[in-house]
Amino acid sequence: MTFSVQEVWQYHPQEQKWAYLAIPAIDDDVLVTPAPLVLGANPDPTVHVITATAGLFWVKWTENGVPFKRVLHAGMLCNDVLIGPKRKGDLIATCVSGKDHATAAYVPDPEIYCVKK
Repeated sequence: MTFSVQEVWQYHPQEQKWAYLAIPAIDDDVLVTPAPLVLGANPDPTVHVITATAGLFWVKWTENGVPFKRVLHAGMLCNDVLIGPKRKGDLIATCVSGKDHATAAYVPDPEIYCVKK
């Protein structure tokens, strides 16, 4: 499988905005091992480490040329994000991960705000 990270954005809760992270190009041929038959604490294999920083991220990548994008969490996770509707105007309900804490919150929708200019 060919794995290529296109963009990484990090959410900054103090400013309530996303910031583009200029990271070194990640463009690798990787071999993904199949998921284990018995599910344990970490059934998903790690394809590539993008950052060691805790937080909430919006990542765009390709696998074999097919584009993907998703909110990714690094650090603590919320038990739930049942704070209301999944969308509230141009905001989405999600977990804002931290090194030693996590908060369910509405954040600016990365589909709208994470656009390189």
